[in-house]
Amino acid sequence: MNRPQNGFTLIELIVAMAIGAILAGLALPPLGDLIARNKVATEVNRLVSDFQLARNSAVTRSSVVTICRSGDQVSCLSSSAANQLDAGWMTYTSANPQISYVAGTDALLKVGEKASETTQIRVQGNQAPDFISFLPSGRIETAVPGNVVITICKNGQSTEQVRGRRLTLAVSGRPSISELPVGACN
Repeated sequence: MNRPQNGFTLIELIVAMAIGAILAGLALPPLGDLIARNKVATEVNRLVSDFQLARNSAVTRSSVVTICRSGDQVSCLSSSAANQLDAGWMTYTSANPQISYVAGTDALLKVGEKASETTQIRVQGNQAPDFISFLPSGRIETAVPGNVVITICKNGQSTEQVRGRRLTLAVSGRPSISELPVGACN
């Protein structure tokens, strides 16, 4: 009496594994791009959220609220790290605009952690501000007059698959976001 066989033959198993490997190979590059796009979007959202927190806090507290670059999240970075926000930042109240955080005197409102290794966050311009201070009116004050422009990209490039973003912080204190064209992240 012949019994029905349960299971697969070795050839059926090898063919199924080969088809699975081909499908996985086709799906992985788009999945990597999706993850990179999400990392860029996450950093944009973190920055916008912290700018809005700083602006709202300045208005409601009737005081100056400043954001500075910070690598250790306990002190502001020197100008040697000019234009780099990917190491992190700090949001704090201060007596005057454009001054570093002083522990015990200034109230630390929020710490922006370091960005992912592949995400680059840069303040654009030759004289990128060390500090972005929000005045009680909600407007910003920087060392250089005008809008503050920040770019967020994967590995310093805006590609067809993973477009970089430009965050413009107007003098009024309101942020706006636009997509960067393909090319360098500036």
